Amino acid sequence: DVGIVGAPNAGKSTLLAALSNAKPKIAAYPFTTLVPNLGVCDKLGYKSIVFADVPGLLEGAHTGIGLGQEFLRHCERCKVLVQVIDGDSPDPLGDFHAIRTELELFSESLSTKPFIVAINKIDIPEVLEKTKDLQAYLAETGIEVHSISAVARQGVDPLVQSVDSVLTRFEESERQQEFGGFGGGGEGGVDYGGFIADGFESPPQARDEAREEHKRLRRAADKATTKRDFSDFKLVFEGATRTWVVKGRAFESFVQMTNWDYYQAWQRFRKIIKVSGLGAALKSRGVRNGDTVVIGSQEFEWNSKMDKDDLSYAEWK
Repeated sequence: DVGIVGAPNAGKSTLLAALSNAKPKIAAYPFTTLVPNLGVCDKLGYKSIVFADVPGLLEGAHTGIGLGQEFLRHCERCKVLVQVIDGDSPDPLGDFHAIRTELELFSESLSTKPFIVAINKIDIPEVLEKTKDLQAYLAETGIEVHSISAVARQGVDPLVQSVDSVLTRFEESERQQEFGGFGGGGEGGVDYGGFIADGFESPPQARDEAREEHKRLRRAADKATTKRDFSDFKLVFEGATRTWVVKGRAFESFVQMTNWDYYQAWQRFRKIIKVSGLGAALKSRGVRNGDTVVIGSQEFEWNSKMDKDDLSYAEWK
């Protein structure tokens, strides 16, 4: 019924454990969940709701980074989504935009799926201040939001009640479409994203339009990082250890959301280093091959190709 989505380590599995009898693997590091976990919520008393804890999505998931496309397909099967935001993240508003972008770029059905935002970890004192921009944005755009602490089980019951309300409206809408004679594909079948339910492919013109739309979405994906201001960073050099510390909410949040086991993640990171000016800033201040660059909890060894487009897969390995 409901998919719980968000960035790695946002607290999705903890929320699933708080609202059901499920016992997912929970740990204080990203990428703990590798396959969706299911839990049945009986908190309402008169009905049960099945929740799925979908593994953490990455920036670039819609392109297939990690198991992104597989995880997004799990989201498509859900009727309603709960987007969990790590309130203690360096950039909660940026995390919200990043996940929304991945859902929207993957498919139209995901972009229009009803959702509720749950800001997690409000038991941490700093979270209220850290999420002011996010709270203001959600209020301005009319998006329903709940502040919760999954680990303390605070605010979980009101969240479930809101989910039930959205789920009921969704199911009623589905029933009206099913029995009200609505159809999206004209005579002979229903249109599902460029294909007709009766098995015939869409006409060439529709395919051309679909290709143009795909190109537009890819361009939008390239621009998605503008919702995070990567140009807003500071460099601190520790000469004794040849270490460069990069401080900036956008960079710190990005490295937290990225699975570095994938070549595509490095490609995206190199592009951000280039367009943000970080590579140029490091070079102008004398960075050397072999220097350590620290962003958040991640350490990188600098080499001259870090901000180039020609780092081959073999070199990356």
